[in-house]
Amino acid sequence: MIKSNDYSYNPTNFIYAFISFGIVSMRLILIILTSVLIITSKFESKIVITISILLTIALDHYDGVFFKKSALNSFAYWRIGRRLLDSITDRIIVQIGCISLLIIDSNFLIFYLIILVREIIISGYCSIQFRKNILLYPHFFAKLSSAFIGLICLFYINSYLDVATIVAASMVLFSILAFRDYQIRYNSITLKYKTKDIKELTEVF
Repeated sequence: MIKSNDYSYNPTNFIYAFISFGIVSMRLILIILTSVLIITSKFESKIVITISILLTIALDHYDGVFFKKSALNSFAYWRIGRRLLDSITDRIIVQIGCISLLIIDSNFLIFYLIILVREIIISGYCSIQFRKNILLYPHFFAKLSSAFIGLICLFYINSYLDVATIVAASMVLFSILAFRDYQIRYNSITLKYKTKDIKELTEVF
């Protein structure tokens, strides 16, 4: 752990944390506004909706970047709290966005079911391990497959169904790779401790 005199006199570190948590809130507000626009305009404001979705995807990356620059990243309590907050926010954002599309276009159901299965399997697995005191952090494939959910919605809204289908197939592939990555890291931890009964919460980066 970093000593207090390494960061306490540098307010910039805490500003980064403030920005990070602010971005998480901003993403949630943005998807709510975007969903309202989707429902009320019925895809007529495609440019605005497209920009909003792209911004939501980009912000998902930068909230983590800013937090890692902050002093709070040195404390497990804040790291774990931000990880859980970010994960819950991601799940809410996905459901709000997809359900708003379903409300005005039932043909989106197939894409939604694919996304839903992905969410249940990946999030469900991580939740089960969390109950076993293992907190798994997402790696490249997990982050990429999550971003592809937004791209599926984006291409569907803009009537590029073939592209949306290809992106959905890619999301499934990356999700499988992400799930395997989670499994490998979980198994490595249980082998390290030589037990699956871990008493204290362990972060697996």
